[in-house]
Amino acid sequence: MIEDNEADVFLFKMILENLQYQGQFSRFANGNAFLQAVEDGQNKLPQKKLIFIDLNLPVLDGWQIFLQSHSKEFFHDSLFVLVSNLFPQHFQKSRTQYSNLIFLEKEFEFDLFSQKVAEIIKSFGT
Repeated sequence: MIEDNEADVFLFKMILENLQYQGQFSRFANGNAFLQAVEDGQNKLPQKKLIFIDLNLPVLDGWQIFLQSHSKEFFHDSLFVLVSNLFPQHFQKSRTQYSNLIFLEKEFEFDLFSQKVAEIIKSFGT
């Protein structure tokens, strides 16, 4: 997960806990930290990666992170999920241009957002 908002990280961890998620979870506060961790420790990360990225990040936004990452061999079996409560035009772009990207709108209702995250995780098979 690449997210700079501590409250959103907390809510996401609650969702994972409610789902009894057993996979590896890593959090990065910005895109540079994520890209550096990938460069430094590719062999420590799972082959199949589900990466939730906040669209509105400082330094590198979610699109920039995705564009710098998605075509690398290291992310061959990965799915990127751009998360935001704004920018509905990105939803259409993600549906038409990239097979390894989906857009998830942040819901203000926790249960609805939790359900959407659960569907993504289950469909990805993690």
